[in-house]
Amino acid sequence: MILKVNKLENLFLFALKASFFLPLLIVVRIFWQQKTLNSIALAVSAYSLLFGLINIFHSSLLSEFGSHAYWIIYTALEFYSFSVIIFLSQKKQIKLATTCTILFTINTIIQLLNTNSSKADSLNIGIESILISLNVIYFFYLRFKQVDEQYLYQNPHFWLMTSMLVYLGFTYFFNILVNHVDNEVIKNYYHYSYIGDIIKNVLFAVALLQIPRRTTAEGHTRSFNAPNLDLI
Repeated sequence: MILKVNKLENLFLFALKASFFLPLLIVVRIFWQQKTLNSIALAVSAYSLLFGLINIFHSSLLSEFGSHAYWIIYTALEFYSFSVIIFLSQKKQIKLATTCTILFTINTIIQLLNTNSSKADSLNIGIESILISLNVIYFFYLRFKQVDEQYLYQNPHFWLMTSMLVYLGFTYFFNILVNHVDNEVIKNYYHYSYIGDIIKNVLFAVALLQIPRRTTAEGHTRSFNAPNLDLI
């Protein structure tokens, strides 16, 4: 039974690390085709590369910084990365994004000063989940107020927001309860939380695939709406 769990954990861990580099492959494809990258593609690729490397060197970084500082820094980097992606997707919510960032930063500083040996920073993760979810819900509120001819699933920002909601919803209780359950339970079941991360990274890749299609559709719309000045 233990051997089976270890094999399953290793499989999920490998899939987790590999999934972070899937969006990078899509970014390379986009750059190869268009010779340029927009801000969303750059932000997602930076996030994927950073957290792909962090997960590869997880053990070394954990021993270098210590459990307490490592998890707080990990959560903070994740929060700021998501906030940048949300802001680039919908710049009208700058006030909410800025307020949430200030609140999270203050809480992070307090948590760093309050040293302990927790397995993970459950409080920071809970606050991150609430603040990011508020931003995502507000994004959808603003998006549904818009009226255009584009299908929602063709909008890369829709997939980015959906991926964050799925990820936060899937991993929320795993991370919140990690400090309140036995080590044996964590060893047997925590690797299932990687599924949320894997789904997020796959949906990030899907979002990037929609960027060329969205650009093409917008170019077609502008061309179609241009006035015909040839009166002869």
